[in-house]
Amino acid sequence: MESRRRKIIIIGAGASGLEAGYILKNYSSISFEILEANNYIGGRVKELKGFADFSLDLGGEWIHGGRSIIAEHAKKVGAHVQGLDDLQKYYEFDGKIVPESEAS
Repeated sequence: MESRRRKIIIIGAGASGLEAGYILKNYSSISFEILEANNYIGGRVKELKGFADFSLDLGGEWIHGGRSIIAEHAKKVGAHVQGLDDLQKYYEFDGKIVPESEAS
C-alpha cells in the first residue's frame, strides 16, 4: 500500500481553530494549516476601542466550568483567570449604576 502524506486544513483562527492547531502541533505529527478570512486572529475575541473612553473586550470572555478544554489550556499557558465570586458586582437601580452593597 502506498503511503500518502496527509495535511489537515483548519477553517478559522478563532478559539476553536487555534486550539485545534495547538493540539495537532503538540500531540501529533500531522501537518496542518489554519485559514482565516479576517486580517486578525482570535475570531469573535477582540478589543473594541473608540466606543467609550476605555476599551471593551468582546467575544469569548467566559470559561464555563473548571473542567473545560479552555480552562485547562489557560492553566497551561499561565493565563490569569478571574472567578466571578471575586468580582465586585454592579447593578442598574433606578437609572443609576450602583455596587451590589447599595442595591439591596
